[in-house]
Amino acid sequence: MIMKKLVLHISAKYIRFLEVNLNNEITFAEQIELADEDIFVGTKKKSSENISGIICNTLNKYNITHKEASLIIDSSNCFVSVIPVNYNDSKEIIRSGILWELSNYYPETYKNFKINYQKLIRENPSEGVKWTLVIAINNKVSEVLKNISVRSGLKFNLMDIDHFSSEKYFRKLYKEDLAKNNFLLAGLKKNRIDLSIINNKGSLFYDYITLIESDFQKPLENYLSKKSNEIFNVKFDRIFLYGEDFVIGAYKTINRIIKKANIILSNPYSDMKISTDFIKTDVDLKNDGFKFTPLCGLALN
Repeated sequence: MIMKKLVLHISAKYIRFLEVNLNNEITFAEQIELADEDIFVGTKKKSSENISGIICNTLNKYNITHKEASLIIDSSNCFVSVIPVNYNDSKEIIRSGILWELSNYYPETYKNFKINYQKLIRENPSEGVKWTLVIAINNKVSEVLKNISVRSGLKFNLMDIDHFSSEKYFRKLYKEDLAKNNFLLAGLKKNRIDLSIINNKGSLFYDYITLIESDFQKPLENYLSKKSNEIFNVKFDRIFLYGEDFVIGAYKTINRIIKKANIILSNPYSDMKISTDFIKTDVDLKNDGFKFTPLCGLALN
């Protein structure tokens, strides 16, 4: 029997499921729409019960059994930013500086975050000072996820942020091209657009645009109109898109603003194989692939 890997993506609007076998063939894909509520705000117990119930019911419906799963959450449920960090300082001073940055966004709760950070490989402000990507998750979010794990009976063996798991997907599928080119990745969802530039050596750039209920047109135009094929002096050769339904509209907007852009709408269902024992659901494999890019990235990790 071929062992399989399960990946879940919990977002503001959907829970998505992806299962692959050891040959990286997709065996199952499903998405369940959620009520319009943020599961990380309000009653944690109620949120945990609702989400874990949906997970259990979906897996039972298709007779899928797992003890472990990888988990993806949206970047909108985290703090993600790029700041200059002086690496000549001690780790304690670096952490204090990051906490100070967090306190500007979360003045009352900034101490209640788990923090990770990594250097970007772009040109830096000065010697010793490097642009640094900071990712921080509030302990309340972690608590909700822990409760979901307990109630669903699934141990979350790996967790990632949607945009960075999507990076893993493109790195895996376009490894040779990344050795020669920089890629701009754009993840579009209900209230946010994540943007990063990567190559085979690492990440050069990250930024995000906040939206009001998928109203992406003007914010995206304003952001890209003066950039051409570079952002903050970081050039890119291709643009890869993933996210929710309005990605298709964003494709047209970017194509109009950035002339001669090589824009690719990601589609894991073309790039990856579908298993012969694939379990059929209502997911549109042909047209909805870009929604599952984060899950495929973590599945291929």
